[in-house]
Amino acid sequence: MSDKEQNLADSLDAFLTAKMRGASEPAPADLPEAEARLAAMLLEVAQATEPDPEFRAALDAQLYRAARQATASRPEPMSFREKMTSLQGWRFLDMKRFVGIFAAAAAIVAVALFGYFIWSNLPGNQEGPIIAGPVETPTGETPPGTIETPVTGEPPALAALPPLQGPQAAGGFGGAGGGGGDGAPPVTEAGTDITIFEPVDVFSGTEFTLGTTLPTEPASALVQQEPVPPIVDAATAREIANRFGFTGPLYTNPPYEPPPGEPAPEIIPTYMAFNGREVVQMDSFLIYYSNPAITPDQAASLPFEQAAPIAENFLRERGLLTFAYEMRPGFSPGEVLFYRLIDGRPVNESEIYVGVTAGGVYFLSYNARPVTEDLGIYPLRSAEAAWQQLLAGVVAQQIPWTVMPNQANQPVEEPLPIKSWARSFTPGAEAHFYTWPGVLIAVEPGGVPRIETYPLAIQADDDTLRAIGQNPGHPYHFWGTVGPDGQTLQVAGYEVLDEATFQPLFLEGTIQRSGDQVLLNTATGETYLLPDAPADLPDGLAVDVFGPTTRDAGQEYPLLEWDSINEKYIGPEPTEGPVIIEPAPYEPYIYQQVTANSVELAYYLTYVQDEEALAAGRYAPPLILFQPVWKFTATAENGDELIFYVQAVEAGFVQN
Repeated sequence: MSDKEQNLADSLDAFLTAKMRGASEPAPADLPEAEARLAAMLLEVAQATEPDPEFRAALDAQLYRAARQATASRPEPMSFREKMTSLQGWRFLDMKRFVGIFAAAAAIVAVALFGYFIWSNLPGNQEGPIIAGPVETPTGETPPGTIETPVTGEPPALAALPPLQGPQAAGGFGGAGGGGGDGAPPVTEAGTDITIFEPVDVFSGTEFTLGTTLPTEPASALVQQEPVPPIVDAATAREIANRFGFTGPLYTNPPYEPPPGEPAPEIIPTYMAFNGREVVQMDSFLIYYSNPAITPDQAASLPFEQAAPIAENFLRERGLLTFAYEMRPGFSPGEVLFYRLIDGRPVNESEIYVGVTAGGVYFLSYNARPVTEDLGIYPLRSAEAAWQQLLAGVVAQQIPWTVMPNQANQPVEEPLPIKSWARSFTPGAEAHFYTWPGVLIAVEPGGVPRIETYPLAIQADDDTLRAIGQNPGHPYHFWGTVGPDGQTLQVAGYEVLDEATFQPLFLEGTIQRSGDQVLLNTATGETYLLPDAPADLPDGLAVDVFGPTTRDAGQEYPLLEWDSINEKYIGPEPTEGPVIIEPAPYEPYIYQQVTANSVELAYYLTYVQDEEALAAGRYAPPLILFQPVWKFTATAENGDELIFYVQAVEAGFVQN
């Protein structure tokens, strides 16, 4: 075929495709009149013909087999995306910084982050413009979905798929409260102290109505899977760091030494690289990037229309957008979520989350799944059949659902009117600093370990850093001079503390100002001097104080090396009278009327876990399936927005 013929064929293909999609597209200018009439006739026949669903499914399977054979004949070298791993978890730097109050605060933040990622995929946060993006395949890389194993003969039998899974598939989760409430009387098992709350079916008395037309196609759809990822190695981590422009040393966590007599668990390696205050962290599940130098400013946050292209360009420049996607607004202004598209249809969970402010990208959580395999073209049940299953009972049919509560129904909780202070150090002053350093060892032989401490970053020579790195997981006492920014400590000396005897302090007391001194008079009768006391700490204030230890500095009172001071909360005085039994902390909302406003075919992530490997303590990431679902988006009578996901594959191809 000549270049002219190829160009004409491409133009005709684009013309017919646009016409089939309903677009107003003129015929190619150089298309001969006879071919133009033939194209118009074909369009009329196509628009007037509705093929038999079984024939369509068989044809889809035949085309799928031919495409598989064609791609298998063009093997490509291992791509970056194939060497990278499936990215689906959350990892933090392994630093034991503080205990007690700080550990509790970290737990609260972790729960909030987990709650956010669940919330970010609910219907209510997806309003606003949606920008579709193309697949970008870097030169020399294998396109997503390519399988390099030759396929010959008849197509393999379609494997049975697992039923859908979801946090609410088993029921018992309330609607208006947006959480897992029960509200039914607890059931206590005989002979035990375990209280079990019976789940409540919040759709037990719901009348479902259809406010839209059910689609009649497609009759079949592709099912994909993400193969079990390899464990990321140092070479791959180095390549990822280079993509972010981080050319400095690569670090990892020190090897874990189990207690005597216990087997060493299989630990997934985590790698980190740093560029000033920027950090990129990667393992077999996640690429996590942050830039603390850029502070999000909610007052001057960017609208989604401005934040989206910044996030998109940031990912493109690093070669991370290798699949079809669409972008949606995140939880807060300036946050952008990326959702995979399969055959133009979105997956229910976002794979990339980017935080953008006027200063640039300050946060990136990249758990994309860039390596996918096609399992086959599966015949689908009709949307009508899925609707009938929904009517048969959400909980009874194990249908996953999500809810975005109507904010007008949510109670507004007033924050407690108490103040808190965190320790800050005086620039240029001598200071003592107690902490658990986070030790990162250099991947390159002979490299100097990186010692992470908070709130002061220690500065020392290489020999000192190597010596500190020999005792990971132990508390340290550092002393030296605070840097001019008040955030660093030039180490003059240090000692390793005994973790068994070094116990942080939680003290209750009252603040007493005496001249230039600020004292804490504890409830048990001790008096301590508070160094670096906040200037606005009131005299006579009742407080709770957390600190690592006390120290004898040769003064009238020992110094309390404190970390945080919290104004003591004093609740209302108890009143006399009969004891009032408070109702359950959460009463689930029982939906009365739910109207489905839209129905479409979409994709749903299903995780298939290797239970045997998990029970044996082996590294066992789940196999991830991308399954087609009929997605029903609905509104309840109280304004809650709901999404129901009904498995779209015919029942004969679903595991019992």
